[in-house]
Amino acid sequence: MIYLDNNSTTAPLPEVIDAVTNTLSQNWGNPSSAHEMGRNAREALESARYTTASACGIASPASLVFTASGTESINLGFSCLLSPDIRQILISSVEHSAVLRAAERWADGRKVLCVPVDAEGALDLDYLRWAASKLPSLVSVGFANNETGVIADIASVSAICREAGSLLHVDAIQAVGKLPLHLDSLDCAAASLSAHKFHGPPGCGILFLKQRPVGDFHRRIPAPGHQQQGLRAGTENLPSIVGCGVAASLLQRSLEAGSRVESLRNQLEINLLEKIPGSEVHGRLSLRLSNTISLYCPGRNAADLVAALNRFGVAVSAGAACSSGGKSSHVIRLMGFSEERANGTLRFSLSCHTTSEEIVAAATMVEQAFNLTPATSQ
Repeated sequence: MIYLDNNSTTAPLPEVIDAVTNTLSQNWGNPSSAHEMGRNAREALESARYTTASACGIASPASLVFTASGTESINLGFSCLLSPDIRQILISSVEHSAVLRAAERWADGRKVLCVPVDAEGALDLDYLRWAASKLPSLVSVGFANNETGVIADIASVSAICREAGSLLHVDAIQAVGKLPLHLDSLDCAAASLSAHKFHGPPGCGILFLKQRPVGDFHRRIPAPGHQQQGLRAGTENLPSIVGCGVAASLLQRSLEAGSRVESLRNQLEINLLEKIPGSEVHGRLSLRLSNTISLYCPGRNAADLVAALNRFGVAVSAGAACSSGGKSSHVIRLMGFSEERANGTLRFSLSCHTTSEEIVAAATMVEQAFNLTPATSQ
Protein backbone atom coordinates (compact mmCIF):
# COMPACT_ATOMS: atom_id res chain seq x y z
CA MET A 1 0.00 0.00 0.00
CA ILE A 2 1.27 3.47 -0.92
CA TYR A 3 0.19 5.42 2.13
CA LEU A 4 -0.54 9.10 1.45
CA ASP A 5 -2.98 9.82 4.28
CA ASN A 6 -0.58 10.92 7.01
CA ASN A 7 -2.71 13.90 8.08
CA SER A 8 -5.23 11.29 9.20
CA THR A 9 -2.75 9.17 11.14
CA THR A 10 0.89 8.18 10.91
CA ALA A 11 2.67 4.84 11.22
CA PRO A 12 4.14 4.40 14.70
CA LEU A 13 7.92 4.31 14.68
CA PRO A 14 9.63 0.98 15.51
CA GLU A 15 11.09 2.61 18.62
CA VAL A 16 7.57 3.60 19.68
CA ILE A 17 6.23 0.08 19.18
CA ASP A 18 9.11 -1.32 21.24
CA ALA A 19 8.50 1.20 24.04
CA VAL A 20 4.76 0.50 24.17
CA THR A 21 5.35 -3.27 24.15
CA ASN A 22 8.00 -3.05 26.84
CA THR A 23 5.73 -0.93 29.05
CA LEU A 24 2.88 -3.41 28.70
CA SER A 25 5.11 -6.36 29.56
CA GLN A 26 7.56 -4.91 32.09
CA ASN A 27 6.24 -1.65 33.55
CA TRP A 28 2.49 -2.01 33.82
CA GLY A 29 2.07 -0.67 37.34
CA ASN A 30 -0.37 2.08 38.30
CA PRO A 31 1.47 5.43 38.48
CA SER A 32 -0.62 6.36 41.54
CA SER A 33 0.50 3.34 43.57
CA ALA A 34 3.01 3.85 46.38
CA HIS A 35 4.96 0.59 45.93
CA GLU A 36 7.98 0.04 43.69
CA MET A 37 6.01 -0.87 40.58
CA GLY A 38 3.90 2.23 40.99
CA ARG A 39 6.99 4.39 41.46
CA ASN A 40 8.58 2.92 38.35
CA ALA A 41 5.42 3.65 36.38
CA ARG A 42 5.31 7.20 37.75
CA GLU A 43 8.94 7.73 36.75
CA ALA A 44 8.20 6.56 33.18
CA LEU A 45 5.14 8.83 33.03
CA GLU A 46 7.00 11.92 34.17
CA SER A 47 9.94 11.14 31.90
CA ALA A 48 7.56 11.06 28.92
CA ARG A 49 5.97 14.31 30.08
CA TYR A 50 9.40 15.96 30.32
CA THR A 51 10.51 14.70 26.88
CA THR A 52 7.27 15.76 25.20
CA ALA A 53 7.42 19.21 26.78
CA SER A 54 11.04 19.70 25.75
CA ALA A 55 10.36 18.63 22.15
CA CYS A 56 7.49 21.13 21.90
CA GLY A 57 9.34 24.10 23.36
CA ILE A 58 7.72 24.03 26.78
CA ALA A 59 9.83 24.93 29.80
CA SER A 60 7.46 23.52 32.42
CA PRO A 61 6.47 19.84 31.96
CA ALA A 62 3.79 20.35 34.62
CA SER A 63 1.82 22.40 32.06
CA LEU A 64 1.14 19.25 30.01
CA VAL A 65 -1.94 17.09 30.57
CA PHE A 66 -2.18 13.72 28.82
CA THR A 67 -5.61 12.78 27.46
CA ALA A 68 -7.00 10.02 25.25
CA SER A 69 -7.08 12.02 22.00
CA GLY A 70 -6.65 15.38 20.34
CA THR A 71 -10.42 15.84 20.48
CA GLU A 72 -10.43 15.36 24.24
CA SER A 73 -7.53 17.80 24.57
CA ILE A 74 -9.47 20.43 22.64
CA ASN A 75 -12.55 19.94 24.81
CA LEU A 76 -10.55 19.94 28.03
CA GLY A 77 -8.83 23.13 26.91
CA PHE A 78 -12.15 24.85 26.19
CA SER A 79 -13.64 23.75 29.50
CA CYS A 80 -10.62 25.02 31.45
CA LEU A 81 -10.43 28.37 29.67
CA LEU A 82 -14.13 29.26 29.52
CA SER A 83 -14.48 31.05 32.84
CA PRO A 84 -17.58 33.20 33.45
CA ASP A 85 -15.57 36.25 32.35
CA ILE A 86 -15.36 34.95 28.78
CA ARG A 87 -18.37 36.27 26.87
CA GLN A 88 -17.85 34.89 23.36
CA ILE A 89 -15.96 32.24 21.38
CA LEU A 90 -14.16 33.09 18.14
CA ILE A 91 -12.98 30.31 15.83
CA SER A 92 -11.86 30.29 12.23
CA SER A 93 -14.54 29.08 9.82
CA VAL A 94 -12.27 26.28 8.54
CA GLU A 95 -11.43 24.69 11.89
CA HIS A 96 -11.45 20.93 12.33
CA SER A 97 -14.86 19.56 13.26
CA ALA A 98 -13.53 18.76 16.74
CA VAL A 99 -13.04 22.48 17.40
CA LEU A 100 -16.37 23.43 15.84
CA ARG A 101 -18.18 20.92 18.04
CA ALA A 102 -16.25 21.90 21.14
CA ALA A 103 -17.30 25.51 20.63
CA GLU A 104 -20.93 24.43 20.39
CA ARG A 105 -20.59 22.06 23.35
CA TRP A 106 -19.03 24.58 25.74
CA ALA A 107 -20.72 27.80 24.57
CA ASP A 108 -23.29 27.71 27.38
CA GLY A 109 -25.17 30.71 25.99
CA ARG A 110 -22.10 32.57 24.72
CA LYS A 111 -21.93 33.91 21.19
CA VAL A 112 -19.91 31.72 18.80
CA LEU A 113 -18.53 33.65 15.81
CA CYS A 114 -16.67 32.13 12.87
CA VAL A 115 -13.84 34.24 11.44
CA PRO A 116 -13.84 34.00 7.63
CA VAL A 117 -10.93 33.02 5.39
CA ASP A 118 -10.12 34.02 1.82
CA ALA A 119 -9.90 31.77 -1.25
CA GLU A 120 -6.35 30.78 -0.27
CA GLY A 121 -7.39 29.81 3.25
CA ALA A 122 -5.84 32.83 5.00
CA LEU A 123 -7.65 34.10 8.10
CA ASP A 124 -9.30 37.54 7.97
CA LEU A 125 -7.25 39.19 10.70
CA ASP A 126 -9.17 42.48 10.46
CA TYR A 127 -12.42 40.66 11.24
CA LEU A 128 -10.76 38.84 14.13
CA ARG A 129 -9.42 42.11 15.54
CA TRP A 130 -12.87 43.74 15.29
CA ALA A 131 -14.70 40.80 16.85
CA ALA A 132 -12.18 40.32 19.67
CA SER A 133 -12.47 44.00 20.61
CA LYS A 134 -16.20 43.69 21.31
CA LEU A 135 -16.29 41.20 24.18
CA PRO A 136 -13.84 39.18 26.31
CA SER A 137 -13.20 36.19 24.09
CA LEU A 138 -11.77 32.72 23.79
CA VAL A 139 -10.13 32.50 20.36
CA SER A 140 -9.32 29.09 18.86
CA VAL A 141 -7.26 28.84 15.66
CA GLY A 142 -5.61 25.87 13.99
CA PHE A 143 -1.86 26.21 13.47
CA ALA A 144 -2.20 24.34 10.16
CA ASN A 145 -5.36 23.24 8.38
CA ASN A 146 -5.78 19.47 8.23
CA GLU A 147 -7.27 19.51 4.70
CA THR A 148 -5.34 22.18 2.81
CA GLY A 149 -2.21 22.38 4.93
CA VAL A 150 -2.48 26.19 5.01
CA ILE A 151 -0.47 27.57 7.94
CA ALA A 152 -2.10 30.29 10.04
CA ASP A 153 -0.34 33.50 10.99
CA ILE A 154 -0.35 32.54 14.65
CA ALA A 155 1.98 35.37 15.64
CA SER A 156 -0.51 37.95 14.38
CA VAL A 157 -3.44 36.09 15.94
CA SER A 158 -1.57 36.02 19.25
CA ALA A 159 -0.85 39.76 19.04
CA ILE A 160 -4.53 40.50 18.39
CA CYS A 161 -5.56 38.37 21.38
CA ARG A 162 -3.00 40.04 23.60
CA GLU A 163 -4.19 43.51 22.56
CA ALA A 164 -7.84 42.59 23.16
CA GLY A 165 -7.23 40.72 26.40
CA SER A 166 -8.53 37.50 24.83
CA LEU A 167 -7.40 33.95 25.55
CA LEU A 168 -5.92 31.96 22.67
CA HIS A 169 -6.24 28.21 22.16
CA VAL A 170 -4.14 26.76 19.32
CA ASP A 171 -5.04 23.48 17.62
CA ALA A 172 -1.47 22.40 16.88
CA ILE A 173 -2.38 18.80 16.06
CA GLN A 174 -1.33 18.96 12.40
CA ALA A 175 1.77 21.09 13.03
CA VAL A 176 3.81 18.76 15.24
CA GLY A 177 6.68 17.15 13.35
CA LYS A 178 6.08 19.32 10.28
CA LEU A 179 6.89 22.71 11.78
CA PRO A 180 9.28 23.66 14.60
CA LEU A 181 7.06 24.10 17.63
CA HIS A 182 7.88 26.44 20.51
CA LEU A 183 4.64 26.63 22.45
CA ASP A 184 6.01 28.84 25.21
CA SER A 185 6.80 31.54 22.66
CA LEU A 186 3.39 31.36 20.95
CA ASP A 187 1.83 33.35 23.78
CA CYS A 188 -1.21 31.09 23.83
CA ALA A 189 -3.22 30.05 26.87
CA ALA A 190 -3.55 26.46 25.66
CA ALA A 191 -2.67 24.19 22.75
CA SER A 192 -3.81 20.72 21.74
CA LEU A 193 -1.70 17.93 20.21
CA SER A 194 -2.09 14.24 19.40
CA ALA A 195 0.66 11.60 19.39
CA HIS A 196 -0.64 9.54 16.48
CA LYS A 197 -0.11 12.52 14.16
CA PHE A 198 3.67 12.44 14.71
CA HIS A 199 4.41 8.69 14.53
CA GLY A 200 3.38 8.01 18.11
CA PRO A 201 0.66 5.62 19.30
CA PRO A 202 -3.07 6.28 19.14
CA GLY A 203 -4.82 6.91 22.43
CA CYS A 204 -2.61 9.75 23.61
CA GLY A 205 -3.62 13.38 23.28
CA ILE A 206 -1.76 16.27 24.88
CA LEU A 207 -3.05 19.54 26.29
CA PHE A 208 -0.62 22.36 26.96
CA LEU A 209 -2.19 24.62 29.58
CA LYS A 210 -0.02 27.63 30.28
CA GLN A 211 -1.62 28.45 33.62
CA ARG A 212 -3.75 26.46 35.97
CA PRO A 213 -7.46 27.37 35.64
CA VAL A 214 -8.75 29.81 38.23
CA GLY A 215 -11.97 29.78 40.18
CA ASP A 216 -14.28 26.80 40.49
CA PHE A 217 -12.99 25.15 37.32
CA HIS A 218 -13.78 21.63 38.59
CA ARG A 219 -17.42 22.31 37.79
CA ARG A 220 -16.44 22.89 34.15
CA ILE A 221 -14.03 20.07 33.33
CA PRO A 222 -15.60 16.80 32.11
CA ALA A 223 -14.25 14.44 34.80
CA PRO A 224 -12.31 15.87 37.75
CA GLY A 225 -10.07 13.60 39.78
CA HIS A 226 -6.77 13.60 41.63
CA GLN A 227 -4.63 12.53 38.66
CA GLN A 228 -2.68 15.09 36.62
CA GLN A 229 -3.12 17.95 39.05
CA GLY A 230 -6.86 17.36 39.23
CA LEU A 231 -7.37 18.23 35.56
CA ARG A 232 -8.00 14.79 34.09
CA ALA A 233 -9.33 11.88 36.11
CA GLY A 234 -8.52 8.22 35.68
CA THR A 235 -5.48 5.98 35.59
CA GLU A 236 -3.12 7.27 32.93
CA ASN A 237 -2.65 5.25 29.71
CA LEU A 238 1.01 4.64 30.47
CA PRO A 239 1.95 2.57 27.38
CA SER A 240 0.61 5.23 25.00
CA ILE A 241 2.12 8.06 27.05
CA VAL A 242 5.54 6.40 27.05
CA GLY A 243 5.20 5.84 23.30
CA CYS A 244 4.30 9.51 22.91
CA GLY A 245 7.46 10.49 24.75
CA VAL A 246 9.60 8.33 22.47
CA ALA A 247 7.93 9.78 19.35
CA ALA A 248 8.47 13.30 20.70
CA SER A 249 12.16 12.57 21.31
CA LEU A 250 12.49 11.64 17.62
CA LEU A 251 10.60 14.63 16.18
CA GLN A 252 13.83 16.05 14.81
CA ARG A 253 13.92 13.22 12.24
CA SER A 254 10.69 14.43 10.68
CA LEU A 255 11.75 18.07 10.81
CA GLU A 256 15.07 17.31 9.13
CA ALA A 257 13.21 15.43 6.39
CA GLY A 258 10.95 18.44 5.74
CA SER A 259 12.75 19.74 2.66
CA ARG A 260 12.86 16.27 1.10
CA VAL A 261 9.16 15.75 1.83
CA GLU A 262 8.36 19.15 0.30
CA SER A 263 10.31 18.24 -2.83
CA LEU A 264 8.32 15.01 -3.15
CA ARG A 265 5.08 16.89 -2.49
CA ASN A 266 5.93 19.39 -5.24
CA GLN A 267 6.81 16.59 -7.64
CA LEU A 268 3.48 14.87 -6.97
CA GLU A 269 1.61 18.16 -7.25
CA ILE A 270 3.12 19.03 -10.64
CA ASN A 271 2.43 15.53 -11.97
CA LEU A 272 -1.18 15.56 -10.79
CA LEU A 273 -1.87 19.01 -12.27
CA GLU A 274 -0.50 17.76 -15.60
CA LYS A 275 -2.37 14.46 -15.56
CA ILE A 276 -5.79 15.61 -14.29
CA PRO A 277 -7.43 18.06 -16.75
CA GLY A 278 -8.65 21.23 -15.05
CA SER A 279 -7.36 20.23 -11.62
CA GLU A 280 -6.35 22.87 -9.08
CA VAL A 281 -4.61 22.91 -5.69
CA HIS A 282 -6.31 24.70 -2.82
CA GLY A 283 -4.14 27.15 -0.91
CA ARG A 284 -1.29 26.84 -3.35
CA LEU A 285 -0.39 30.52 -3.00
CA SER A 286 -0.39 30.36 0.81
CA LEU A 287 2.29 29.11 3.15
CA ARG A 288 1.45 25.42 3.52
CA LEU A 289 2.66 22.34 5.33
CA SER A 290 5.39 20.70 3.29
CA ASN A 291 3.49 17.40 3.06
CA THR A 292 -0.06 18.35 2.03
CA ILE A 293 -1.97 18.66 -1.26
CA SER A 294 -5.67 19.47 -1.51
CA LEU A 295 -6.52 18.67 -5.15
CA TYR A 296 -9.74 19.53 -6.94
CA CYS A 297 -10.57 16.84 -9.53
CA PRO A 298 -13.23 18.32 -11.87
CA GLY A 299 -16.24 16.20 -12.67
CA ARG A 300 -15.43 13.43 -10.19
CA ASN A 301 -16.72 12.50 -6.76
CA ALA A 302 -13.83 12.26 -4.31
CA ALA A 303 -15.34 9.28 -2.51
CA ASP A 304 -15.37 7.35 -5.81
CA LEU A 305 -11.75 8.27 -6.42
CA VAL A 306 -10.73 7.23 -2.89
CA ALA A 307 -12.37 3.83 -3.45
CA ALA A 308 -10.73 3.40 -6.85
CA LEU A 309 -7.31 4.33 -5.52
CA ASN A 310 -7.74 1.93 -2.62
CA ARG A 311 -8.24 -0.87 -5.16
CA PHE A 312 -5.00 0.22 -6.85
CA GLY A 313 -3.18 0.15 -3.50
CA VAL A 314 -3.00 3.90 -2.78
CA ALA A 315 -4.38 5.33 0.46
CA VAL A 316 -5.63 8.93 0.28
CA SER A 317 -8.67 10.72 1.68
CA ALA A 318 -11.40 13.02 0.51
CA GLY A 319 -11.35 16.59 1.77
CA ALA A 320 -14.07 15.42 4.15
CA ALA A 321 -16.74 12.73 4.18
CA CYS A 322 -17.96 13.00 0.58
CA SER A 323 -20.02 9.91 0.00
CA SER A 324 -23.02 10.11 -2.30
CA GLY A 325 -25.59 12.35 -0.68
CA GLY A 326 -23.17 13.12 2.18
CA LYS A 327 -22.04 16.44 3.51
CA SER A 328 -19.29 18.15 1.56
CA SER A 329 -16.11 19.60 3.03
CA HIS A 330 -16.90 22.76 4.99
CA VAL A 331 -13.28 23.86 4.58
CA ILE A 332 -13.43 24.07 0.79
CA ARG A 333 -16.92 25.59 0.80
CA LEU A 334 -15.97 28.28 3.31
CA MET A 335 -12.96 29.21 1.22
CA GLY A 336 -15.62 30.35 -1.24
CA PHE A 337 -15.93 27.33 -3.51
CA SER A 338 -18.95 25.35 -4.66
CA GLU A 339 -20.32 22.18 -3.14
CA GLU A 340 -19.44 20.34 -6.36
CA ARG A 341 -15.83 21.41 -5.90
CA ALA A 342 -15.84 20.43 -2.24
CA ASN A 343 -17.16 16.99 -3.17
CA GLY A 344 -14.48 16.65 -5.83
CA THR A 345 -11.44 17.28 -3.64
CA LEU A 346 -8.79 14.73 -2.70
CA ARG A 347 -6.21 15.16 0.06
CA PHE A 348 -2.72 13.73 -0.27
CA SER A 349 -0.48 13.89 2.82
CA LEU A 350 3.08 12.57 2.83
CA SER A 351 5.46 11.70 5.68
CA CYS A 352 9.21 11.36 6.17
CA HIS A 353 8.80 7.71 5.14
CA THR A 354 7.34 8.50 1.70
CA THR A 355 9.68 7.57 -1.19
CA SER A 356 10.18 9.04 -4.67
CA GLU A 357 9.21 5.68 -6.17
CA GLU A 358 5.88 5.84 -4.37
CA ILE A 359 5.27 9.37 -5.65
CA VAL A 360 5.87 8.37 -9.27
CA ALA A 361 3.62 5.32 -8.96
CA ALA A 362 0.89 7.23 -7.12
CA ALA A 363 0.67 9.94 -9.80
CA THR A 364 0.14 7.31 -12.48
CA MET A 365 -2.51 5.51 -10.42
CA VAL A 366 -4.39 8.74 -9.72
CA GLU A 367 -4.54 9.41 -13.45
CA GLN A 368 -5.84 5.89 -14.06
CA ALA A 369 -8.41 6.19 -11.29
CA PHE A 370 -9.58 9.54 -12.65
CA ASN A 371 -10.02 8.13 -16.16
CA LEU A 372 -11.83 5.03 -14.93
CA THR A 373 -14.19 6.79 -12.50
CA PRO A 374 -17.53 7.90 -13.99
CA ALA A 375 -18.02 11.64 -14.27
CA THR A 376 -20.57 13.29 -12.00
CA SER A 377 -23.41 15.36 -13.37
CA GLN A 378 -22.58 19.07 -13.19
